[in-house]
Amino acid sequence: MKTKSKSRWVGLLAVVALMAGYLLVPDSKVSAGGTVPNTPWWQNGSGYYVDCDYTYYSIYSSPRRTPYVLSQWIDGQLVPGVWNGLKACGPKPGLDGDYRKPFYTGHPGEWEFQCTELVKRYLYLAFNVPPLSGTNGDQVVGNYAAAYPETFDAIDNATNADPSKHYWPKIGDVLSFYHDDQNPANVITHTAIISNVQITDEVNGNATLTIFEQNWDPSNNNYSRDISMVGWVIESYATSWLTPVWTYPPFTSFSGELNTIVATSEDDVWAIGGLKLYKFDGTNWSLSNILPGTYSSNNLRDIVPFSSSNALAVGSWTNTGYPVYTTTLALQYVGGTWFTVSTEYPGVSSWLESVDGDVNNENIWAVGSTRATLLFGSGLHALFQRYVPGTGFVTVQDPYPYQPGSTEEKMTDVSVYSSTDAWAVGYYTVSSRSHGLGAYYDGNLWVASPLPEPANTYRSYLTGVVEIAPDNVWATGYYSLTSAPNNNLALLLHKDAYGWNIVPVSAPIDGQGYVPMSITVTDDGAVYIGGKTALYIYGRPLVLKFVYDANTQTYVKSQVYPHLSDPSGSSYFNDVIVTGGSIYGVGKNNSNTLILTGPER
Repeated sequence: MKTKSKSRWVGLLAVVALMAGYLLVPDSKVSAGGTVPNTPWWQNGSGYYVDCDYTYYSIYSSPRRTPYVLSQWIDGQLVPGVWNGLKACGPKPGLDGDYRKPFYTGHPGEWEFQCTELVKRYLYLAFNVPPLSGTNGDQVVGNYAAAYPETFDAIDNATNADPSKHYWPKIGDVLSFYHDDQNPANVITHTAIISNVQITDEVNGNATLTIFEQNWDPSNNNYSRDISMVGWVIESYATSWLTPVWTYPPFTSFSGELNTIVATSEDDVWAIGGLKLYKFDGTNWSLSNILPGTYSSNNLRDIVPFSSSNALAVGSWTNTGYPVYTTTLALQYVGGTWFTVSTEYPGVSSWLESVDGDVNNENIWAVGSTRATLLFGSGLHALFQRYVPGTGFVTVQDPYPYQPGSTEEKMTDVSVYSSTDAWAVGYYTVSSRSHGLGAYYDGNLWVASPLPEPANTYRSYLTGVVEIAPDNVWATGYYSLTSAPNNNLALLLHKDAYGWNIVPVSAPIDGQGYVPMSITVTDDGAVYIGGKTALYIYGRPLVLKFVYDANTQTYVKSQVYPHLSDPSGSSYFNDVIVTGGSIYGVGKNNSNTLILTGPER
C-alpha cells in the first residue's frame, strides 16, 4: 500500500549535496549547480557588467583606488577569488579607500570591500533577501535568522557539541566570528561563506572547512583559508552559522512539473511527473526519462512503489492526430526497466489521476475521469480501474452514476486500506458549481458519498485523501464563499468512528488564499497539507501543519513558507511528504520542476 503516512526516515539531501560540492540555496535565482547571478549594481554607464564595481569605485573611493578581484597562491598557482560566480574584491576598506555602494534604489549601501559587503551581496543575490545595513560581521547570522526566519536557521556553534544537536555545516552556509580579549585592538568581528566541507570523522564531528571571505588579513589579498571543526564545534572564534531552511537537491531542474513524491524507505524515494522520474537511493538523486519518444504529450500523475525495483505509475497521454483525444496511461517499473501496462479508456478521452494499493494482495486501484463524447461541454464521469495481474487496469462500474443533478464528476486521489476498505475523493458539478465528492469501496462496489463543506460554500474541490484506519481518514481540498478568483480557503476533513467532520482552518496569514493539493499524516499523528498560497500576484508553495491539542480537543494550525521569490511566475507544491524531521515537496517553479526539502517545524 502506498501509505501517505510515510515511515519516518533520515533526510540525507543536505549531506548528499555537501559531499557533491553543490551550493544549496532555496531561491530559484541561483541554479542547482550553484552559480550566483551577476551583480547588477556593478554595471558601468553603458549597462555592461564590470568586476568589483570598477567604474564607480574608481571614481568615488577616497582616496581614489582601482578595485580588483582578490587572488592568492594555491598549489603553486595564482588563483583569482571566484566561488560559484561570486567574486571577492579589494582594496581593503579603511586602508586604501572607502565607498558605500547601494545594492538598489533606497538601500543606504554597503562599504566596499568589507567582509560584510561580500556576505550581504551573496545573501541578496542567492536568496533575494534585502541586506541588513548596520549589521556587523559577528551579527550577520543572528540578525538574518531573526529577520528572515522562513529562509534561514541559525546554528549556535558552542552548543552544537550537545549530542541532541550535532549539525554539519553545509557548503553555502554563512559564518559569524567574534573574539574579544579585552584589548580593543584585538577584537574580531567577521563573517565568511563556507565554500567547501571535508568531513574527516563522521562519528566525532571533525571536519576541515574552507571559507570564502573579504577583508580578513589586511597584509595580503587572500580570500580563502581552512579552519577546523573538532568535536562538532568550529574553531577560530566562530560563534554561529546561517543555513537555509529550504534547499534544493543537487541537480538541475527541467521543464514541466512533478506531481507526486513517495518513499518506501530512507534509501528509496520516488518523485514523478510528465516524462520524468527522480529517484533517490540514499546517496544520490538520479533522473530518467521513462517514456519513449512515441508519446507526444503525457502527464504521469501518481506512482505506487512496492520496493526499490517494483512500482506502478499512472497518468494520461495525448495523440498527435485529429481529432485530439487523451487516453489513460500506466507503466510498471521492474528491475530498472519501464514497461507499458494495458489500461482501458472508455469514452473519447480518459485520465488516471491517482493509484494506490498493495501488490502482495493484488488490491490496487486507480481513479480519474472519462469523457463520453467529443461534444463541447460534455461532462466528465468518475473513473475507477482495478489492476488485474497479467491483464492490466480494468474499468469497473462503467459508467459510474452521476450525483443527482450533476453534470460532471472527477476523482482526484485514492487511498486503499484493505481489500474491503478504500476511499477516493474528487468533485462533482451542479448548476456550474462544484462540490467535494467522496467515494467509499466496501469490497464490492464504489459508493458515492458527498462529504461535508462549510456553510455558504460557493464551490469546493477535494484533492487528497489518506486512510490510516477505518475510523481515521483524512481528506483535504479547498473552497470559496464567493465566485471571486484567488479567494480560496483550505478545507480539511476528518472521519472518525462517528463520521466525517470539518476541521476548522483559520484564514490565511497573508490574506491571499489557500489551494491545498495533497495530504500526509506522520506516525505521531501530525497532519500536513501541501499546495500553494496566492501570495501577492503569483502563487507560492505552501505547507500547513495540524497537531491535535488535547486541552482544547482541536487541531492547531501552523504555517510554513518555503522561500521562493522568483517574481517571474507561479510556484507551488503538488505533493509533500514528511520524513525524519524534514518536509519534502514537489511541484513546479515558474516553468520548471521543483523539489524542495525543509525542516519539520
